[in-house]
Amino acid sequence: MLGVFIAGPLIVLGSGWFSPYSSFTRALATAAGLGLALGLVQWFVMRREVLGAPVWIGVSLLAWLAGGWLGYLLWISNLQWGAILYWIALYFLGTAVSAAAMAWWLKPAAEPATEPGPGAA
Repeated sequence: MLGVFIAGPLIVLGSGWFSPYSSFTRALATAAGLGLALGLVQWFVMRREVLGAPVWIGVSLLAWLAGGWLGYLLWISNLQWGAILYWIALYFLGTAVSAAAMAWWLKPAAEPATEPGPGAA
């Protein structure tokens, strides 16, 4: 949540006041701004606990870029609802891919199977 508050003003100013879907470049710049801001905040939280936490910035950036790309495609396919579809796709795909990647990355490693030793029942 902190990442959205940090990136929000920058995205609004850089995207033309909530019209990032007006061009492909703005759509991806908005998505990249969100992905980078959220990735940095999440890295800041994970940096001491998770090995390889800096990689998370790139993972978050790619997830949100995918959402921006899909949102732009939805916008050009439906001009009447395009703005709404852009934001829905951006947040849904960005959040879903980030959450799936984080769940996979932070899952506990499976313990190796051990055979019972002598005398075990």
